[in-house]
Amino acid sequence: MWQPIGTENYDVQLELAVITDGNVSWSSGPCRRVVGGWVHCDTHEFVTQLPTHWRASRTACPFGCALAPDTPPPGAAPPPTDS
Repeated sequence: MWQPIGTENYDVQLELAVITDGNVSWSSGPCRRVVGGWVHCDTHEFVTQLPTHWRASRTACPFGCALAPDTPPPGAAPPPTDS
């Protein structure tokens, strides 16, 4: 589920998007918030778009940034559901 920019934590791996009138016009991931903006986890290059929304990324980050809270590690079994 997409969340508005401004509610995210720093140095947590996230997917980013620009959403206008309910439509995703641009998305990127995985990225992380740093002082001064956003960087791509894979390349460490700054993100040039101004994202409006974020969501937890399920892709492993090779350089040690953390997964968003409550995000299972890649390949983990989904949590059991109450039936």
